[in-house]
Amino acid sequence: MARGQSRWSVALDAARALRRRSPAGPWHDLALPTDLPVVLLADDVSGGAVARWTGWLDGRRIEVVSPAEPPPWDWANRDPRARRAGPVTQVSGTVRLLGPVGAVVDLLPVPALPGEADDRVGLFRLLVGYVAADGCYVVDRETTGDEEGVRAVEQLVTGLLALPRDDRSALSPPDRELARAVRPPRPTVRALFVPKRTPHVVKLRDVETDVVLPAREPGLRLRCLTELPAGDLVSSAVVRSHGRAPRELPGTMDHPRLHLRRYDGAVEFAGRTLMYAGSTVLPDSFRHPRAVRLEHPRLHGGLGQPARVPDRYRPRQGLEGAYYQLDSTYTGHFGHVMTEVVSRLWGWDLARELQPDLRVLMFRRRHRRFRPELELRLLGAFGVDEADVTWVDEPVRLTSVVSASPMWNNGPGPYVHPGIRDVWARLTAGLLDRAANTDTPPRIFVSRSGEYGARLCRNAMQVENLFARHGWVVVYPEHHDLADQVRLFHHATHVAGFGGSAMFNLMHARDLRQVIVLNSEAYTARNEHLFTALTGGTVDYFWSPAETPQPASGWSKSAFESAWSFDFATHGDRLEELLG
Repeated sequence: MARGQSRWSVALDAARALRRRSPAGPWHDLALPTDLPVVLLADDVSGGAVARWTGWLDGRRIEVVSPAEPPPWDWANRDPRARRAGPVTQVSGTVRLLGPVGAVVDLLPVPALPGEADDRVGLFRLLVGYVAADGCYVVDRETTGDEEGVRAVEQLVTGLLALPRDDRSALSPPDRELARAVRPPRPTVRALFVPKRTPHVVKLRDVETDVVLPAREPGLRLRCLTELPAGDLVSSAVVRSHGRAPRELPGTMDHPRLHLRRYDGAVEFAGRTLMYAGSTVLPDSFRHPRAVRLEHPRLHGGLGQPARVPDRYRPRQGLEGAYYQLDSTYTGHFGHVMTEVVSRLWGWDLARELQPDLRVLMFRRRHRRFRPELELRLLGAFGVDEADVTWVDEPVRLTSVVSASPMWNNGPGPYVHPGIRDVWARLTAGLLDRAANTDTPPRIFVSRSGEYGARLCRNAMQVENLFARHGWVVVYPEHHDLADQVRLFHHATHVAGFGGSAMFNLMHARDLRQVIVLNSEAYTARNEHLFTALTGGTVDYFWSPAETPQPASGWSKSAFESAWSFDFATHGDRLEELLG
C-alpha cells in the first residue's frame, strides 16, 4: 500500500481496474446528478459487490461507508446525550460530511445492519433524507440477501404513493414526509431503486459545526470569534421536591463549550432563529441543542435527522450588511425572549467591537404590527440602541451573520452557563433605572391572571388567599411595567408562584432566600430550577396531578398545558408549615 493511501482507496482503485460493465446495468436509464458522490453501504470493501458497483459507476466519486467504522473526526468533546446510541450514528455521521449525495446504495447483509435500523425499512427511513433531489436510494437484492426486506421497502413506498394526496394528511409525520420525498419505486431483478423527489437539509449540532459545515458548504466562510470552555455548575440552591416530579432536578449540571461564530457567504434567515446555508441548517437554529432529535417549528421532519424547508420559508430577497442573530423560536413570547434572546446576548460586545457596523437582526411576525416593546426595552437596557436593530417579517438572504451558542438550555440535558449572571446583572441595572421609586414587599406570590388559558390552576384564588393570610403580596407581573417587575423581584427575598414565565424575573433577584413553586405533574419545564441554580436560596417544589397527565412514554403538549388544581389534601399542611 502506498504511503497516504487508505485501505478504502486501494480497494476502490482495484475495483475500477476491473471495469466491470453490464449492458443491463441498473444505472443505464437513471439521470442521476453527476456532480454528487455516491455512497456504497458495505460491510466488506473487498467484496465483489463493491467492485461491481464501482465499475458501473466509473467516473463518479464513490464513498464506501461501513457501519463498523466511526466517523472520521474526534467525538471526544461531544456530550453523549446529544448523539444517538448505536452504529447508525457512524453511518449517518460519515454521510453528513459529504453534503447531498447522488445515491445511497445499500449492500449490507442483515447481520451487518447498523444499530438503530432494526430492518431494511428502518435503514431506508434513516438515510433516504441524505439523498439529493433527483438522486436515488438503491437496495441490492443479491448482495443483501434480504428479499423480504427489499419487498418491504417497495411495498412501503408504493402504498404511501398510492394514497390520494387528500388522504395523506391522516398519515404519521414520517410517512407523510416520505410520501412527499420519493417517486414510485423501480424494481429490477438486480436491485430496487427509489428515486428522490424533494431536497432535504441536514441539521447541525453545535459541537460538530467546525468540522462538518466546511465540508458540506465549502463556499461558506466560517470563523469562530471566541469560545467559552465547558464545565460543571453546582447549584447554589437547596432544592426539595414534594410529590411526583416529572423530571429530575440535578444538583450538578454540565454545560458544553459555547461558540461565537461568524458566517460569511449566502445564509438564509427564515425567521424564528432558523438559519441555513445550502443544504445545511446552522446549529444556532435550535433552542434545545442537546435534544436527541433536533427540531424547529419551521422545519418538516420525519426522515431521521434530515428535514425539509417549506417553500414559504425560502428567501425571495437579500439583506445587505452584517448582522448579529438575536431571535427567539417563538417571536414575541415573554418566556422565550427572556431565555433564548437573553442567553445569546453574551457575544454582542465582542462581535460589535470586531465589526463596528454590526446590527442586531430579529424577526417579527407579519400580523404583529405593533412596536416590539419587550425586545427593544431589553436590548436598550443591555446597551443596544434601537437604531442598531433591524426587524424583518419575511425570510431574507444574508451575506454576513454572527450568532452565539445559548447559555441556557431548558430542554433535554438542561444547563445554564454561569456567565449569564453578568448578562442578568446588566439587564437588571439597565431596567431599574427606569423603574418607579416605590416600596416593594419582601414576600411576593406570583400568580397568573385568567387571560392565559394554558396551565390554568382551578383553585388559584384559594391558593392566593392562603399566601395572603401569611403576609405575602399577590402580584400579576403582566399587569406591571417591565421595569417595575424587575424592581419587585430585585428587592424580594421570598418568591412563590405558579411555575411558568411569570417567574422568569427571578433572574433579577439580588438576595433570594426562599422560592416556592407550585406546578402540575405534567408540566415538564425546568426554568425555575435553572434560575435558582445561580441565584441560590431554598427552593420547594409542590407537584399536583394534572387533569390530562403525561403519557407513560413520550410527551404530550396538551398534558403540558393541562389545567390542574393544587392538591391541598396532600400538600396543604406542609405548605402551611413553610409559610408559618
